[in-house]
Amino acid sequence: MSRKGTRRRFLTAGAATVGVAIAGCTSSDDNGGGNGNGGGTGAGGTEVDPEVEAAGDYEVDEEVEIDFLYSIGGEKGEVVQGMVEDFNQLSDTITVNAVHEGGYGDVWNATLQGIRADDPPSIAHLNAVHTLEAWGTGATVPVERVLGDRFDANDFIDAAGDYYVIDGELQGLPFAMSTVVAHYNVDAFEEAGLETDPESVPMETFDQYRETAQALMESDATPHGATWPNHTWFYESWFANQGQDFVNNDNGRAAPATESHLDSDASHRLFDWMTTMYENDEYLHAEGWGDARQGFINEEAAILIDSSSNIAEMSSGAAEAGFESRVGTVPGYDDWNGLVIGGGSLFVPTGVEGTELEATAEFLLWMAEPEQQAHFHSNTGYYPTSHEAVSILEDDGFYEENPGFHRAYLQLDQSEESTATAGALMMNHGEVRDEVTDGVTRMLQGDPVDEALEQTKADVDEIIAAAAEDDPRA
Repeated sequence: MSRKGTRRRFLTAGAATVGVAIAGCTSSDDNGGGNGNGGGTGAGGTEVDPEVEAAGDYEVDEEVEIDFLYSIGGEKGEVVQGMVEDFNQLSDTITVNAVHEGGYGDVWNATLQGIRADDPPSIAHLNAVHTLEAWGTGATVPVERVLGDRFDANDFIDAAGDYYVIDGELQGLPFAMSTVVAHYNVDAFEEAGLETDPESVPMETFDQYRETAQALMESDATPHGATWPNHTWFYESWFANQGQDFVNNDNGRAAPATESHLDSDASHRLFDWMTTMYENDEYLHAEGWGDARQGFINEEAAILIDSSSNIAEMSSGAAEAGFESRVGTVPGYDDWNGLVIGGGSLFVPTGVEGTELEATAEFLLWMAEPEQQAHFHSNTGYYPTSHEAVSILEDDGFYEENPGFHRAYLQLDQSEESTATAGALMMNHGEVRDEVTDGVTRMLQGDPVDEALEQTKADVDEIIAAAAEDDPRA
């Protein structure tokens, strides 16, 4: 699939912004500023000192410590800690205190508490779904203003920055970006007489997934075909892969969303397919990430639909379990349109000032460098943010030695340009996702798909309509 130019035109929420105060924070109706470190205020009234300038040499004029709250645990969190230690050894004046605060929600809550107490962290690793709320409430400063002229987003992979652009400004520095990927058990596929080469493995469409699952089960290669967590991010991705926006108003990017598209043909196709697979034991239901991954490692299912962030861990886990895992294709209905990004971004909270802000900019600039992005990608599966980082990986032979990483990246890079693949932008996105997973649970417990979708749409639309009233673009 060929690219058709930048996707950024889909993503700039161009309506005039109005500040919304959060407890303990100042607010302003002035939306001045712009790119670079020019003075002015954002949606929430945060002003960036025009004299703050990131020198790009990883040093500031005096010794300073900055706090970095991140959301990645386990082996991937150890990679983050290792990167922070590398920076601390590099800088004589800046010390970064990296703390794994918990999940994305924990970091968001800790950030808000810090702002209210006039003691915010310098950097908060927030989920993509927090972007609009962080901007609209003034909880964070657009990172584009903090980094200044030394930061060039032109080298960004389109999807890396697109999601986080609101009102023409990059709000957070993409870090730990992922998409949905599909792993498959090569040994089980061979036992079932299926193609095993990634270019010809039967994993392109919903129908192929069912046929593949049936072949696996009939051969007793595995008791089930595929598994994935009951998480709305997957369903949003399957909407996108059918070219369908998840909510109206260009997926909430032209104007605040007022209703979902859970009544669309794409929605019915998706959930009819999923429930049919479940009823025939072709889908191994898993409520959480760990349940699905364990089902794959235990060879209860031969396909795992998961996050690209887990490629390294799943490959090593499969090898330890005695089988080979490769990366296949996330299914679409007919044509393959592309995927929605997930993961997070590095945001600068309101209230970070002076030398602390300068040091924050220095660390963020270092984290954005292609070398760091290539290192993080190759040790986790989270995508690099720049084309130069991809070139480093190609030149070093990493993708040749690890074709699963490259195949996953290409599925991101080859995504068509559309509001569907840009992903939904709305307030209370997390609450919407919870409501959808509840609706899916009702389907799997026996409620007819049509009835469950009708009720879920009504519940979700009520949340979206209420959230739209708090959207500063309204």
